[in-house]
Amino acid sequence: MKGVLVAVLWLTLTCGSEVEGRRQKGHEGRRVRLKHGEKSRCKYFCEAEVLPCDPLTQTQTVSFPLKKGVNCPLHRNFTQPCQQGDDQAGLTVKGCKYDREGAQWSECGPGVLSRTKVMTLKEGQPPACPPTKTKTVPCRKVKDKSKKAKKKAKKKAKKKAKKKAKGKGKACKYQKGAWSDCDPSTNERTRELTLRKGDESLCLPKKVITKKCKKACKYIKGPWTPCNQESREKTRTLTLKKGDPSVCNATSTLVKPCRRRDAFTAAKTSQCRYKPQSWSECDVRTNTMKRILKLKTGDPALCTLTKELTRKCRKPCRFSKGQWTQCDSLTGLRTRTDRLVKGEPADCEPTRVISRKCGMEGGCKYQAGDWGDCDLDTKERTRVKTLLSGDSEKCQAEVRISRPCFKPNGDESCFLGTWGDYGPCQNGVMMKHRPVIAGGVECERKAVKAKPCS
Repeated sequence: MKGVLVAVLWLTLTCGSEVEGRRQKGHEGRRVRLKHGEKSRCKYFCEAEVLPCDPLTQTQTVSFPLKKGVNCPLHRNFTQPCQQGDDQAGLTVKGCKYDREGAQWSECGPGVLSRTKVMTLKEGQPPACPPTKTKTVPCRKVKDKSKKAKKKAKKKAKKKAKKKAKGKGKACKYQKGAWSDCDPSTNERTRELTLRKGDESLCLPKKVITKKCKKACKYIKGPWTPCNQESREKTRTLTLKKGDPSVCNATSTLVKPCRRRDAFTAAKTSQCRYKPQSWSECDVRTNTMKRILKLKTGDPALCTLTKELTRKCRKPCRFSKGQWTQCDSLTGLRTRTDRLVKGEPADCEPTRVISRKCGMEGGCKYQAGDWGDCDLDTKERTRVKTLLSGDSEKCQAEVRISRPCFKPNGDESCFLGTWGDYGPCQNGVMMKHRPVIAGGVECERKAVKAKPCS
């Protein structure tokens, strides 16, 4: 029976189709060689001739004659065991259909390597078809469709239960209303929810949801301009990308203060690379140490030749803090004296004096005047603060404040004037400035203040 199945399977796959190859094996076992570039197109008839059974070998030959082809064997032969009692004409029948769903697989047990399924012939088939057809497969390759269906149903039920559990607890269901127009003062919009389903004793009859408005105007940001040396500001142009032209400006300008030194800003590029030197000894007077960076690679026209880095030293001197003195009415300062606790006396001072501004005791509020010129003798600048409000008996009419003109490292200290008024709103921001009386570039960032438009 197995040999018959092999022959029928070969008929189903190859009968009437082209068989290509460089070599074709004939019924006598010889191989036909083709010329270079020549292809074999061998077609055989579907009707086979079944030879009588050989009593010695108990085998019989099934021969398919050649239908079409060049250099092809005249017959395609198969050898199979003799079939006792079976209709030999069944091999010549084409297109027999059998019932696969109604047939059951045999059980696989210990020592059983294969299982079989016997399929019965469907109704309406030719009378020459065999009444049954047996299919044999190895046990390890059989897939039980019932188990697969159970696994699929279990997965579907689990997904459905998870979806149902996710919707639990929503006892109150609301109907959503339309969003309101954007309120320009709060930049928000609202919508009202009305109770559609749920217990009125537990659910609110109406709810209001608030959400930020979408930006009506969207702009394309242009590049920042170089820093203006006079105003110490840089600008960029914004071009309208999306929005109503009657509401949004076609172009707008964004202004931003320069926050870093030009030398460091100019060197902010991957083309400038520096070689660091060793850190210097700690300066006890300023408690800082320095390091020089020399230009290694890069264009000298774009990169600074040297850069200097400064950082604080580890504290070699430690002091115990003293008590603050009473506020000096003349200077408006109070002081304290700290004593050395740990450190080398040769490097650390035995005492240090720290000064700090007095608080507003008694509710005294003053208006500060402008800083004066640097005194060549004392190396200090002075300004006068005039009393605005407060108890005249406890508060002085005027308070003079003095500060050194230079920092301990020799750089000029920052001295700034009074603040001006806020300018017009630009891109949602208002800015105000105060003049820089003295100091370096790092003082410019202290002379600008910004706040959002109200």
